[in-house]
Amino acid sequence: PILQGLLLAPRGITATDLETAVTVLIDLPIEGSIVIDAKGLGRVLRGFKGRGLDVILVVDGLSLTIMVPGRGTVTLNAVSCVEEFPIVERIAEGVAGRPHLLVDRESLLLGLERTMPCATKDATRFQMNSVLIDVLDGSVKLVSTDGKRMGVTTLGAQSVKAAGGLEPGQRIVSMRGADILARALKDMKMRGGVRVELTDHELKFSDPGQIEIVTSLVEGRYPEYVRALPTNTTDLFRANTAQLQGAVETARMATTKATNSVSLKFSGGTLVVTGGVGGTSASAAIAGVGDGDLAICFNPDYLVDLCKGIQSEEIELRFVDRKTAGLFVSADDLSFQQIIMPLV
Repeated sequence: PILQGLLLAPRGITATDLETAVTVLIDLPIEGSIVIDAKGLGRVLRGFKGRGLDVILVVDGLSLTIMVPGRGTVTLNAVSCVEEFPIVERIAEGVAGRPHLLVDRESLLLGLERTMPCATKDATRFQMNSVLIDVLDGSVKLVSTDGKRMGVTTLGAQSVKAAGGLEPGQRIVSMRGADILARALKDMKMRGGVRVELTDHELKFSDPGQIEIVTSLVEGRYPEYVRALPTNTTDLFRANTAQLQGAVETARMATTKATNSVSLKFSGGTLVVTGGVGGTSASAAIAGVGDGDLAICFNPDYLVDLCKGIQSEEIELRFVDRKTAGLFVSADDLSFQQIIMPLV
């Protein structure tokens, strides 16, 4: 029950699932702290309908009294004592010289949204049900993979606003922690640069004065992602992203779960996408820019996810041969790359 509680303290409200802790920083007019059932508190606040209401909070030992002048009073009992509330190790705030990065909010959010779909959904594969944050000199790479596809986003000098001594190196953040961060970046409208701090076991993301997210790092080594990126591609085709997505979705209609494969056949400046099993088939052709002849098969779900996330009018498809992973990049934003293994 304690994990279903919220810690209310003068500096803000905290929730945790043991792996990740989120603190919304607001000045609560209370003396002391208390742990209250989250659903119960939500029901009470929703019951006092109307914005801009004056709410008086009083903590008295193991109870919280909520008073709204002219509306009534509600008392909630604590679900546990404050000392039992499991808070992920805190990273001290405001310590001069603490190793950190300042990363542009919109760039970080876009990078996570592009990269996270490539992570495995199998929660028992800890190192791959995650996002790798690879801090380099002057840039940060976000990487996710499920072994069959891999997304890599580079946050360059324009996105990494400033560095404060954070050593280059790889840190693995669980998919749960990355998802909470992405939702906070999107919903809380974190302003400007997001501060990223590090201890031996945790990462802290914060917008000073608004929100703090502390998440435990995943132990272990991440797959060697740099070696997986093909560098000797010879066939290149450029197409409209929306048209490619539409063609793949059309061909996918004729596939089944057992035969979830579509064929991409390139001939000069034309791409024909075909899917089918038995007597059922579907195909669509689109025009593009290319100079090679190649036939290669992919999981259509991976291609649709790619097109939805690339957020660019045009996409480049680069290949070595029909048995080697294809490299897909945004035509006007080379900061995002994705590789997908073909079906042979």
